[in-house]
Amino acid sequence: MLADLLDSPMPAVPVPRHQGPDTRTSRNNPTSDGGSGNGAHLAVNLGPRRSTAIAAVLAVAVLLLTGYALLEMSSGATSPVVISSDKSSLDVVEGREALFEITLTNTGETSQTVQMSADWLSGSPWEWNFTQIGGAPLDEVRDTSGQLVHNGIVVPGDGSVSFHFVVQVPMGEADVTSRITLAGIDNYGSYAGNVTRQDDGTDLTLTINAVHGLSVALELDAASQSGNTLAYQEQSTAWGYTVRNEGYYLDTYNLEVIPPAAGWSIETGFAPGTEIEGLQSDAAPHTFEGLMAITPPANARPGNYDIHFDVSSIYSGVSDTGTITVTIPAPDLQVTALTFSHAAVWITSKGDTQTVQIYATVTNTGGSVDANDHRIEYVDVWFLVDEITIGIQYIDALPHGESAIAVMEFQPHDDGMLQVQVLVDTWNNQGGENPEDVSLQESNEANNEANAKLRVIRVRANSPSFYLGFTALVVAVLGAVTLSAYHRRREGGE
Repeated sequence: MLADLLDSPMPAVPVPRHQGPDTRTSRNNPTSDGGSGNGAHLAVNLGPRRSTAIAAVLAVAVLLLTGYALLEMSSGATSPVVISSDKSSLDVVEGREALFEITLTNTGETSQTVQMSADWLSGSPWEWNFTQIGGAPLDEVRDTSGQLVHNGIVVPGDGSVSFHFVVQVPMGEADVTSRITLAGIDNYGSYAGNVTRQDDGTDLTLTINAVHGLSVALELDAASQSGNTLAYQEQSTAWGYTVRNEGYYLDTYNLEVIPPAAGWSIETGFAPGTEIEGLQSDAAPHTFEGLMAITPPANARPGNYDIHFDVSSIYSGVSDTGTITVTIPAPDLQVTALTFSHAAVWITSKGDTQTVQIYATVTNTGGSVDANDHRIEYVDVWFLVDEITIGIQYIDALPHGESAIAVMEFQPHDDGMLQVQVLVDTWNNQGGENPEDVSLQESNEANNEANAKLRVIRVRANSPSFYLGFTALVVAVLGAVTLSAYHRRREGGE
């Protein structure tokens, strides 16, 4: 609007020539562009229509600025009263009161009457009120017109007033968190409508966590310390757990274990009557971190087994339960190594041959009992050369994680490259020479063999062993002579 008025054509106004200085104040003031005062003369002679329009625009501008100033005042930016609390959050047992000490500090010289209010941001809108520090109701406060100011607080100039904000946390509200904003509104005077805030200009927000008076939780790790859920006969598996006091007060607990069957050993390390501090204590831990040892019996079959736990308070009766499932795997026999005593063996033209030892390492990476209750004992290990069985050896016992070496001697009858094969647990319903020869039920039957090549060299010498022995003797003598000379030189040098 102002731009339109200024852009409209102006009537020509004659400008008289001055002969000397003008003594009138309005004509002696310089213009904005540093002129001689002609601009002031023009402003006076704009005419009635132009002057009325400019006056209207100026009036609107004044109203807008006044409204903006009032808005800023009502936003609380200019309030002389600052609000604070002795704490920002509080854990409260359900059925009890949350108590905050609130202080209003007046930074101005004039006494202010502030009307307090609470605004629930989240959680349940529980019952609340403001009281004096001793618990008595607030003093009655009235405004200048005599009207009662609800929750009114009179804050003297350059002074402060403290009082309580009380919230009643009802039963059944445990585990609920409420966030509340507290604010005061200046009730009258030049600051009427201003919102009290903290000294940094932010709202005062309080948090109330409703908790159980007595409560306990049992947390069982998802896996053992090995990172899986496996367990093996007669071997201990370490498994972590936590007993957590989620109540407000100290409590005393017992931990009961229900094993899956007789013979299982589960040592928790949790002594009967163990005390754990509640949330009331800030210094002490509120948990018991335990590590149990789980040991299945020697005759436990492969399968999944549930172990149940029950932690309970001795006095209050609150409790929690949990279950873990451990898996005992089936046996899994593997031939993990196949080696020879010689890289190559010889045979003479007369048929004399060198004896070679074949070493087969067998490892059980599974359990120690199969589904038919057969223990991993008297394990048969077969040795074959060019698909012909040259012998069978037996391993007395092979529990989980252990290895054993079966040895077979062999004398070749011809030169060339021989195919050596080792098989473990191969009876597989063929029937054995002994009652103990049974087929074990394994988790993987495809890894029960190993193969290797053995080189046999035909030599011309009638007695290669003599030459080999003689050569070894010569090397030994030369080594002894050299070593003796070395020591004599060292003694002579010293």
